[in-house]
Amino acid sequence: MFDLVWKQAEQLGNNIKECIGDTPYEFKEPKLPRVRKPPRRLEAGQAGEAHQYATPRDYYRINAYFYSIDKAVSEMESRFDVDDQSVLCALGDIVLNESTAATSYDKVAEYYDLDRDILEAEKKSFVNFGEQSKQTITLDSGHSATNVVKYMYANDQHDILCTYYKCACILATIPATSCSAERAFSGLRRLKTYLRNTMGQGRLNNLAILNIERGFTNRVMQEQMDDIINIFGRRRGRKSYFH
Repeated sequence: MFDLVWKQAEQLGNNIKECIGDTPYEFKEPKLPRVRKPPRRLEAGQAGEAHQYATPRDYYRINAYFYSIDKAVSEMESRFDVDDQSVLCALGDIVLNESTAATSYDKVAEYYDLDRDILEAEKKSFVNFGEQSKQTITLDSGHSATNVVKYMYANDQHDILCTYYKCACILATIPATSCSAERAFSGLRRLKTYLRNTMGQGRLNNLAILNIERGFTNRVMQEQMDDIINIFGRRRGRKSYFH
């Protein structure tokens, strides 16, 4: 595989040399870095010689190709070490099904540090309330976790059945992929630049929320900008909001 990568790199290098042939730019061929002798103190009193590579090809195969593969494998192992899929299925079993398996209670309670008995009792109370109430939300009928959260909040159950409500909120807010979270972290580079290095954590959090929810932010700015300006103008100590 490395031979194919190296061959494609050579072809790309030849194409670049042809493109810059009539320009003042110079294409530098790959070469071995300068060999540095390790300090004597690292060799237990004996001066050793650093490993020397025969060709630039050998150097990049070990320090670039193999290093990249090892890094990718280690990151994948650390990310998928925990069985997140089983925890997600257990959450769905608790929130979206009327008859929940006992193992689902055990797994969710252990993973999120919840009281297992309270969670099971609140789930049964929620099902009984739905059967007795006229405004019922029947599980096992295609309802989503978002509908369960809205139903509990509308009927003031979020304060009474707080543990079950917490599980419903977790299931409703878990993204299908990690792309949205990765985009949020990528936006920090644009928010906290070198010119904003004295920014506090509170202001950074507020800017990050505005950046993540940019659709809602743009809609508010277009429809309610005058109200925002009036509210800000009526406040005292406005200078403190810019620190």
